[in-house]
Amino acid sequence: MIIQILFLYWLFAFANADTSTYTSNVAACKIPTNRLQPGLSVNIYSYDNSATTTLALEELYTGYTTLSRRYSNTVISSISLSAAGPTTMTTWGMPFGNEAIIIEFVSYFYVDQTGFYAFQSNNIDDGVMILIGLAAFKCGDVSGIGKGYTYLLYQQYKNPISAISDVYLEGGQYYPLRVVFFNDESAIFLNVNIQDSNSSTLDQKKVLFNDISDGDTPGCTAMYYPRAVSYTHLRAH
Repeated sequence: MIIQILFLYWLFAFANADTSTYTSNVAACKIPTNRLQPGLSVNIYSYDNSATTTLALEELYTGYTTLSRRYSNTVISSISLSAAGPTTMTTWGMPFGNEAIIIEFVSYFYVDQTGFYAFQSNNIDDGVMILIGLAAFKCGDVSGIGKGYTYLLYQQYKNPISAISDVYLEGGQYYPLRVVFFNDESAIFLNVNIQDSNSSTLDQKKVLFNDISDGDTPGCTAMYYPRAVSYTHLRAH
């Protein structure tokens, strides 16, 4: 009887689940831990939004770093920001207007245990793009987005209020992570959560790290390619 009840519970929970087979081979970085400190580096760019009423972050995917950079290299502890607008705000020690800006967060994401990790964006205003592995940057060079790769997650205002994307990662590795956010006008809101295989929200202060090496001698110089893994993911609705 107990077995029957457990089977019915499993059937109810996962009857409408997504079952798909994937192959994961996200590149990680070999970096000495003494070259890391908790947090992310942040760059803030401005652009001219007078010529358009809408902006798609995908259009800036390979070109936003050519825009005017206003502030950079402040280490912060989490990917979160909100303000009514338009306004001038001081965040992370940097004063800036919250209209027509692009904020780039760069970090190494440390994975403790092998499994699924979910990146979730909530109530984004106006848009966010999340990249991991070589799509984010090549080890030791955070200046540019990896060519020929695509983003893990993309969400823009007026899309569903919450977007989530899973990635299968190998434990004990540091993965390049880049989050690019833009606000076109008025209010600004950004919130990105990272969940482990148990759907527990991770403390970003404990899993996101910044390379404290100087530009001439980066702490990370070698990429690591985990073994390609084929897997079937079962996620209940």
